[in-house]
Amino acid sequence: MIKPNVQDASAARLAARLNFCFWLAVGIAGFVVLSGQVRLWETLFPARRYVLIAAALFCAGCLVWGRFKLSIFAIRPAPFVALLLFLFVSDWLCRPNALFQGPSIRGEILLGALLTLWLLWRLRSQFSLQGLPPGKLWKLLPVLLLVSAVMLLLWIFLSASGGEPIFGDDHSVFFYRLAMLKENFPYVPYYNPYWNAGLDERVIATGALGMFLFYSPLIYLLGVQQTYTWLVGCTALCLPPLSCYLAARSARLSSGAAAIAALLALACGLVWYRWAFVYGTMGFVFSTALLPLGLVLACNLLVPGCALTRRGVLLSAGVLTLVWLWPLSILAFLPAAVGTLPVTRMLFKKKNFLLFVFTLFCLNLPWASVFWSANEPLRFVQGETESKSAEAVEELPLREGEQSAPAKRWRHRQGGLDAARALKLLREKAHSANPLILCLALPGIFLLARPLRFYWLATSLWLLGVGAFGVPLKPQLELDRLLVMLMMISCVPAGAALHAVFSGALTKQARWPTLVGAALCGGFLFSGPLAVGALMGNRTGERIRFMEPIFYELAAALKKHHQGGRVLFSGCIVHEVGGGHIAPLVSYSGVPLVASSPMHTLWWYTEVRPEEYRGGGDAQTLKYFDLLNVGAVVAHERSWRKYFKERPHLFEQVWSLDSFTLFRRRDFESSYFLEGSGEILDQDFRSFTLKLDTSQALIKFKYYPFLTSTACRLSERAISKNVRFIELADCPLNTPIRIEALPPWRRALMVK
Repeated sequence: MIKPNVQDASAARLAARLNFCFWLAVGIAGFVVLSGQVRLWETLFPARRYVLIAAALFCAGCLVWGRFKLSIFAIRPAPFVALLLFLFVSDWLCRPNALFQGPSIRGEILLGALLTLWLLWRLRSQFSLQGLPPGKLWKLLPVLLLVSAVMLLLWIFLSASGGEPIFGDDHSVFFYRLAMLKENFPYVPYYNPYWNAGLDERVIATGALGMFLFYSPLIYLLGVQQTYTWLVGCTALCLPPLSCYLAARSARLSSGAAAIAALLALACGLVWYRWAFVYGTMGFVFSTALLPLGLVLACNLLVPGCALTRRGVLLSAGVLTLVWLWPLSILAFLPAAVGTLPVTRMLFKKKNFLLFVFTLFCLNLPWASVFWSANEPLRFVQGETESKSAEAVEELPLREGEQSAPAKRWRHRQGGLDAARALKLLREKAHSANPLILCLALPGIFLLARPLRFYWLATSLWLLGVGAFGVPLKPQLELDRLLVMLMMISCVPAGAALHAVFSGALTKQARWPTLVGAALCGGFLFSGPLAVGALMGNRTGERIRFMEPIFYELAAALKKHHQGGRVLFSGCIVHEVGGGHIAPLVSYSGVPLVASSPMHTLWWYTEVRPEEYRGGGDAQTLKYFDLLNVGAVVAHERSWRKYFKERPHLFEQVWSLDSFTLFRRRDFESSYFLEGSGEILDQDFRSFTLKLDTSQALIKFKYYPFLTSTACRLSERAISKNVRFIELADCPLNTPIRIEALPPWRRALMVK
């Protein structure tokens, strides 16, 4: 009989303990850096540097004691599970930006931990000493919990909506863009005569096209108004778990690990739900939800032994195209793109790889060429833009006889690398993230198969660096969103690490520290859907806003009092109507409108009147109204309401609700012709049709070089510095003439 080598076993135990202490010290140091000031009941550490120095000395001691063996550097989940206990007892859960809002959430976590402990105790009896897998219950439990949580959260969200479309902030604009895409696709971008006398609507850069294509059967079958709230709920609540589950399975993780990753995606962080339900930037949200699956599929292409079937070609090309339709998401794939360089020869030898490249090219060339020609992305990236991150209020200088208006400016100046600001961004996102993702993503990466772990680690470090340090360099890109993308893709490795923790606790050799750590992880896992449920039920400070009655009543008033002309919103309007933008009003009212901007394209207070019409008193204001054929005016600022009320001989008040008042112009005669004569036969969301009594005319519609006519020659006429209308020449008389934008494939070939 051979006796076990007691000395080797003792050395292995020592190495394991040193490894645990080393990474626990590293984790605590990182936790202190991300926390700022740490408290239990009182301030725990007088200064961060004391903890960092102690952690550094402790790590150095572990290295010296272990004689610098490589085993000390092996990253395992156990020390990071212990770090989770440290987060639990500190004030981390009481931060205002946290998904798990303490201190009350600690009770729910403890209940979840007790339930997990009971389940582990029961399931251990099914786990043999040889490490055979337990019964079907353990495999099905995460999946059942996932499906139940998703359905319950979706029901809570839809119940909170009361049947109304979600509307706050940019949701109103995205709702409008989907409606316009339904009317105009595939003619994108397009010319919309219903807004501001003709608006060039370039929606590709917003990512709306990806979500529209994905949900197009529902949109065409049921309509945008009936489905939009469902689409938002499915995109934010259903798509991330599905994407992470499929990504984990594609990464060759077990079904249990995939289900845990999906559960983490359901509660990945408060900032995710803020972007999805409060801010409403759904193009970014849709792309980020699919990013884990897209990233795994892209990385699998670089694995020599991973076969590429024809079905895989279609799936990979389709998913990557949907992700890339929000163009900034391409940044997340740069590390994988660099990874193709060493394996280029292998890729071209791989079966169906050329078919994949051809399919990807065919799917992306149409939208990419139009995006490049219409949006001028390089000019946008190189330019300096002000952002809404900081806010100041000032008064505009006034001329005699003009009203005052508060000017809001949202400034975010371009600057250089700023470590203090990068740390602030990292803390904000870290406080928002699920602690399970924060603690277990790193050890989970090293549980992935090679070379996927290398690509995942490189992508994570890339997103972390650019998302933290890139914001002041290119503020117009809002690169801090890359940290949200990092949070989402980290669900996959964190799911792998959690599965390893639970599997280790199911063995009969597992001791009580392992069971306690697994139970605490289970408590956080169970509490995630509960925290999200409070958000979906509108029971937190993150208010989700839905379309309010004022929107419907305003649309009805516009339809009743427009007098055959356009309706203008005075001053500067952002999202004063029920917390959203006014872009969808043209769909609900059917009336052409004029405003400083119907969408959030302004970053400072901008008057609807061009600068050349702001001086000169009433005469210049009325002249501008006549130029745009304005038959009624909506005022929401107190100064403008006062201005119109003091001129009853010019404006008649016909409707009022909350801060909005509608004034109808007296003695108004509607005409869309500045020179010549004729009739506007029809306006839709892509074109307008007219007939002329004269062969030449000047019409009150904004001119763009990409406009075309069925029968006339179009040219530009400058009325003033900022007002340029369409001039028609060589037109047939009494014949319907349609004016619209060139098709996108012709517009992409235009020489600027």
